[in-house]
Amino acid sequence: MGRTCRVRHRERSETDTIFCPSPGNALKHFVAKLVKSFGRVDDAIESLDDFRYIDVGPVPRLRVGFSFHSIAKQYCNMAKQQVKKFRKSAPGKHQLNWLWGRESVFETLTAGRWRVYELYVTTEVFEHNADLLKVKQKEGVELEVVSTAKLEELAQTPDHQGIVARVSKYPYQTMDILEQTQTTQSASTTTLESNVAQPLLVIIDRIQDTFNFASVLRCCQSAGVQAVITGEFCQAQVTTQIARASSGAVNHFPIIQSPDLVAAATKAKELGFKLITVSQTGQVVCDASLNTPVALVIGGDMHAIDPALLLLCDEQVSIPMLGQKTSLNAAVSAGILLYEIRRQQR
Repeated sequence: MGRTCRVRHRERSETDTIFCPSPGNALKHFVAKLVKSFGRVDDAIESLDDFRYIDVGPVPRLRVGFSFHSIAKQYCNMAKQQVKKFRKSAPGKHQLNWLWGRESVFETLTAGRWRVYELYVTTEVFEHNADLLKVKQKEGVELEVVSTAKLEELAQTPDHQGIVARVSKYPYQTMDILEQTQTTQSASTTTLESNVAQPLLVIIDRIQDTFNFASVLRCCQSAGVQAVITGEFCQAQVTTQIARASSGAVNHFPIIQSPDLVAAATKAKELGFKLITVSQTGQVVCDASLNTPVALVIGGDMHAIDPALLLLCDEQVSIPMLGQKTSLNAAVSAGILLYEIRRQQR
């Protein structure tokens, strides 16, 4: 006969109800739900302190004592060992979870924007960066000194430079972060840390080539943009490959992912940004007036800018072409336009 395991959170009113053949299995399922929810076993273990009540079968609700938490933590630790065993035998998913290379990994660690779960380093790298690595270890990052062969196995490449990290999915921001930044800037005497007179935003519409996308992000970082907005569909995602290809640019400004770029662009206009984009028939960019807060809309090489997004643009500008070719790819266009905007904004 099955039993029902009911677990109540200490502060919230909702109750988790799990039906299993036995109370022990119910606890295992509850722990599995926690691990899946938090994405990391250590976080699941910490969260156990928030659960205080449990019902098992027809037994009245009892105050959860040491036995529940100790058993649940045992299940968590067992799951942790199984996960470690699997990771050691499984190849690294280097497009999603594995980041390597000293510049990329150390920028990610110092910026603190992208969560790092595990670090694998050689003895040489550890000795040269012991202070930072020990700090991160105290913050909860698992650190292990391993051989070069192990790093090559995880990264699936010999170009790891002595360090490999397992990271979370990239933490996209929402439009709320842009509003908060604007509010902070309005109360400040300077607009940006780089002392540029006006803020600058980039809206990326359906760039699917990952290296082109990474190059645009690198240009954005070099020009000191306030934030980048991308869509959810037909758009390259921020992955560890993008982090490497952009030389760590993804760590230096918020990247906002919006399900509706038109709505996001409309919000940017409400916040005072002037929307501009590039076209062959527009005014030459050097002759345009760009000394205001600007949101630059960049489209992909395979898709024209969404017509609804194009209609929102306040101005279309062009880049003079002196050779036989009449267009540039997205990254090159972005670099030219961003620096002309910055020239006028200073």
